[in-house]
Amino acid sequence: MAFRVLKTQGENASKVLEVLHEAGLLPGEWSLKAILRGALDYARRIESVSTDIKVNPTTGMPEGVGGKISLREPLADQRKHGALSVDQLLEISDRALSEAATTSG
Repeated sequence: MAFRVLKTQGENASKVLEVLHEAGLLPGEWSLKAILRGALDYARRIESVSTDIKVNPTTGMPEGVGGKISLREPLADQRKHGALSVDQLLEISDRALSEAATTSG
């Protein structure tokens, strides 16, 4: 985790680390096995996966492949108790890294 390697501190970095730890994505002790196990367990909670193939109507040949993975958003009750969406967590991570860049540069 970049926050640990860079020794990033602050409220935003602490929040990100806390949420990742609670989700099982950031084990107390780092090992590749533990990181992959956490990612696999988390991926099993994916709500839906969809794919599509774009086909050229003239040639009938595929022109592109697309995909979409949907993660469950927290319900209103979960948000009241502090649950964050992936987008919110990315925004907090961005703020934490920006703060780290400002204080180290």
